[in-house]
Amino acid sequence: MTTSQETNLKTFKLIRLLYRKPYRTYEELAYLLGTTIRTIRRYFDTLREIGYEIKQDYYRRHYIDIDIYPAEKGVSFTKEETELLWHLLQTDAHQHTLQGDILKKLFIPPEFHPMADQYLRSNNAKNVAKLSQVIREKKQVIILDYYSANSDSITDRLVESLSFSENYQSLYLFDIESKDERTYKIDRIKGGVEILDTPQTYNKPSKPIDWFGFTGEAPIAIDIRLTRFAATLLSEEFLGTKPFIIDTNSRNAEFPMSFKAEVRDFEGIGRFILGIPGQTQIKSPLSLKNHLNSRIKKLKF
Repeated sequence: MTTSQETNLKTFKLIRLLYRKPYRTYEELAYLLGTTIRTIRRYFDTLREIGYEIKQDYYRRHYIDIDIYPAEKGVSFTKEETELLWHLLQTDAHQHTLQGDILKKLFIPPEFHPMADQYLRSNNAKNVAKLSQVIREKKQVIILDYYSANSDSITDRLVESLSFSENYQSLYLFDIESKDERTYKIDRIKGGVEILDTPQTYNKPSKPIDWFGFTGEAPIAIDIRLTRFAATLLSEEFLGTKPFIIDTNSRNAEFPMSFKAEVRDFEGIGRFILGIPGQTQIKSPLSLKNHLNSRIKKLKF
């Protein structure tokens, strides 16, 4: 692959990352694309030149404003245009007259989305396609026969879709009955999706979501020591955590790695810790230790 081809590919990937939650900092984007912060800034300049408006939130995370994103105006790729897009990725098209227009139209329907093809089974893909439509049209939807692991029950849920996780395995939404934001697993939708004509009513900004798929009112700083095994597992299962995992170069041979970051809820990181007993050491906060101890008390064998 030539340098210009690689640049085109990384630009497309960057647009995808900026369009989806969770939003990311310069450092996180650079890591995910295997490049430098300086290069990410140059990509940002290019995107702004062709019409994208890139914004920054309170936590210095960057995103493309969905309200002015061309896909919201009904622009999408046909099958033929999608094939052309992939052709452009394989050829030297950096000086092509239409390249800027294609970048500005970059919204590939789910049936052509490579990440969807990679991560979703065919039944899930149908649900993702409908939920993508709901997000674009801002309508309410009934999720049929959703399985809840907490209550061990299957029920229908009236919700308003907000966004997908990066790998399309989860859906962030507003639950009408409970009146709060929740995360639903796509795999747990057993009966499909029914789109309603009722307009979406929840218009508040979505709460930030941590790497483990949980939301919360405020960030919670955590400091955890890890074995090398735990550090490797954490970075592989939750890719966005890798920039925050460092080698302490300390004499602590058992827990030489450190993970200092912010989460939105203890449930996600707690599940990870309890899944690898003896591989972590909690430095702070004390409330995380209390959360884990309360979970351990409920264990029955």
